[in-house]
Amino acid sequence: MKVVKTDNNNNHKRAMTLAELEALAQFEASDRKGQAVFHPRVGPDSPAPHYVALLEGLTRIVVTYLDGEYWVEDGQWYRRDDGGTVTPIGNVLERCWQAAMAVRSRLKEALGIKAYVVSAAVFTGMEPDESIVAAAASRSTRVLFGMDDHVERLAALPGEQDLQYPLQARSIPDEAEALSRQPAATAAEPETASLDVGDDRVVIHAGAVHVDTVNVYITIVAAPNGGGND
Repeated sequence: MKVVKTDNNNNHKRAMTLAELEALAQFEASDRKGQAVFHPRVGPDSPAPHYVALLEGLTRIVVTYLDGEYWVEDGQWYRRDDGGTVTPIGNVLERCWQAAMAVRSRLKEALGIKAYVVSAAVFTGMEPDESIVAAAASRSTRVLFGMDDHVERLAALPGEQDLQYPLQARSIPDEAEALSRQPAATAAEPETASLDVGDDRVVIHAGAVHVDTVNVYITIVAAPNGGGND
C-alpha cells in the first residue's frame, strides 16, 4: 500500500513514534489497495490524528495512537506512564473522535465532500482491557490493543453500516493530496467600530475591538431651505 508522510500542522518535522514506524512498515508491506497518510494536515487549531488509512472498497479510518497504560474507573480515565506515574485524564475516546471529525471537516473544506470516517484508538502497548472495551461500547470510536497484524485488524473495524458508501479508488489520490496539503489560512475579518450620534450623547460600538484612540470627523450639513437650529 502506498504511504504518504507529511510534516505536522505547524510545518515542522515531527519525529515518528515507534508505533507509527511499525504501522508504516506494515502498511508498506500490505497488499491492500489504498493509501495511508501519516501526520495529516487538518489545520493548526484542530486535533490531528497520527494517520488516516484510505482503504479502497472500505472507508476512511482515522487512527490515534495511545502509549502507556490506560483504564477507566467510575467514568474517570487514568494513565500510567513508563515511570509508573498515574494521572487522571480526560476521555481519550472523545479526543480521538474529535481528531476524526477534524479529518472529515478538512475533506469537506478541500473537496466539498461529506466524507464518512471511522475513528480508531489504538492502545499500542496494552492487552485488551475490559474497562476500556466497556467505555467504547457507548462511543463512536473503535478500539484496538497492540500492533500485531495492524492493517488487517484496522480493515476489520468497519461494520455494515460503515460500508454503505465504500471508498472508491478514483477518489483516494485526491483525498490523500488534500490531507497532505497545508490548509489555507483563514483571513481575519477587519476590525471595525461604529459610531452613533444621539441628541445628548455619543456612543461607540466596538464589539470585540479594543479601541485606544478615536478620531471623530464632523461634517456640517446645511438644513433644508437654509434653516438652522431651533
